[in-house]
Amino acid sequence: YGKIQVDSGGGFVDTPYGWSHANQRGNNNAREAAVSASTILELNSGDEVRVVAGVADVGTGNRNTVGNRIHMDMEYIGPSPNVLRVHDSSGVANIASLTTHTWDTEDNDGPAFDYSGGTEVTVQDPGLYHISYGVYTSGHTDTQRFEWVTSLAINGSTQNVCYGAGYNRGDQGSADSFEGGAESNCFIELGTGDRITITSSQTTSGS
Repeated sequence: YGKIQVDSGGGFVDTPYGWSHANQRGNNNAREAAVSASTILELNSGDEVRVVAGVADVGTGNRNTVGNRIHMDMEYIGPSPNVLRVHDSSGVANIASLTTHTWDTEDNDGPAFDYSGGTEVTVQDPGLYHISYGVYTSGHTDTQRFEWVTSLAINGSTQNVCYGAGYNRGDQGSADSFEGGAESNCFIELGTGDRITITSSQTTSGS
């Protein structure tokens, strides 16, 4: 996995933003993997930032998201950039079927956005927006592997941009992580009153 840590004077701590995950397969296969993410951070003068790579936990699996590893951020590209940053601190959303993600923590809410909790973010200013998000999952109640896809919806309609996909591997041996990540970002034209949601859904299992 990959993650971002910030030290504001009391030591480095994880942020909910910028988590990513890849499965690196061994034996006679590629044995290569890459993690990547796009995010926005609010920093103060003197803050130190670092990127950390590590090995995910080993366990037995379910289809649940992981708290504080799920985020969406949006930036309005205009004369005075303003930002929305929300994340899910609790996780446990079951993505075995189509799930619209709920954001329970608001970190930034600029004037281009209307957000009052729940699953939807409403756009206040028309124009070009940059949207990025990440969904990190755990599979810790059974041994079955699964794949899932993520997507961006506007006013309930799935868009052709900002798709993501993840793979949560298990049941093959003690080195399996039982975790996975799906990340995506895109630029898209939005209008006043457009409602933005992010969804996840399992696509296969045991593969």
